[in-house]
Amino acid sequence: MSNQTSLELLSFFGGAILIFIGIFNITRRRKLLKVGITTEATVVSLRKDIFNNSGANTLYYPTIEYTAETNKTISREYTVGTNPSKYKEGDKLTIIYDPDNVESFIINDSPTKIIWPIILLGGIALIIWGIFLIVKDRF
Repeated sequence: MSNQTSLELLSFFGGAILIFIGIFNITRRRKLLKVGITTEATVVSLRKDIFNNSGANTLYYPTIEYTAETNKTISREYTVGTNPSKYKEGDKLTIIYDPDNVESFIINDSPTKIIWPIILLGGIALIIWGIFLIVKDRF
């Protein structure tokens, strides 16, 4: 398999994965906006995840604590990390959680609103790039 073919396949598979992740999370967000319960939460800790020794590829994942309508206190790490950290311990923020699964939540802020559409568009761009790579070799 040539490097060109590998790049084409990577573009298609990478694009498809990003499209799937984007659609899944956009759908989840829309569902929670429709049926979810909005409440205040507190950032209780941050986990630092370093991807290399330089620290340039560090992500910070907040652990969020909130009380569900059932009076159950939930403490869960958010699945989206940022660099620099968008939050610090003690920050109050608004979340929306799933009444059918009170441990499933989203932070209702601007980055959360735009990240999944950006990932979806990135997936579409990768697939278009893959098509371009195939077409340019044919002509």
